[in-house]
Amino acid sequence: PEETGDITLDIDEWDIDATVEVFSGDCENPQSIACADMQFPLTFPVTADETYFFRVYGWDGEEGEFNISLTGVPLPVSASDLKGKIVNKVPQLSWVTYSEHNNQGFEVQRANDGKSFTTVGYVSSKSNNGSSNSITSYEFQDRTYIAGEAYYRYVQKDIDGKTAVSNIVRLEQGKENGFTISAYPNPATGKVSIATKGVRAANSLITLTDALGKTVHTWPVSADLLHVDLSELPAGIYLLKYTDDLNNQVIKLSKQ
Repeated sequence: PEETGDITLDIDEWDIDATVEVFSGDCENPQSIACADMQFPLTFPVTADETYFFRVYGWDGEEGEFNISLTGVPLPVSASDLKGKIVNKVPQLSWVTYSEHNNQGFEVQRANDGKSFTTVGYVSSKSNNGSSNSITSYEFQDRTYIAGEAYYRYVQKDIDGKTAVSNIVRLEQGKENGFTISAYPNPATGKVSIATKGVRAANSLITLTDALGKTVHTWPVSADLLHVDLSELPAGIYLLKYTDDLNNQVIKLSKQ
């Protein structure tokens, strides 16, 4: 933010029970300063020229869509969420700005793990001298991307060197190829059959994690159907993650 004051964060939970945590500092040493779960809007103080990060996650590993908005002290750029899709195997990103002030442009970044981002392109501001009060649309195509899972964000840069980071979007090439994974019975009490449909690539692996992200089991995949016994596991919600050199998919598994 350009001024010290209060910012109000609100979130539209379309199909997810979202929790939001606000951090100050930097990526290597973040400091939690505010958190809300269903108690929205959330108002918290900010300091001019400081950078803040937002973590949004679903309760108990839930996944879904949401829309987040910020109001309060003046921000250098007011923008929509970053959105993405894969068209003809090419990741396409889009976003719009509602207003810009001294905006130089956007550094588009990609990560394979959602954490270690590197720059893959740059989009200059379309506004005259980087300032505008009109809606401006932006797009970017990542033609250097090959296959698998990828996370994207942009870093908005001011003319005076200040920066702001967008939300992160995840894209999966495997979904474009019609690859799916399923488990039955689900909910389960003991033995479970895990089925894959579509073309498997090399290094096929299924990983089972608990609700906290701890790995419980891993199984190599050499056939379209895998039978496993989960009778010794405690009841709860687990995540089944399938990965290979092309595909990456996650489903929920309930153990009773």
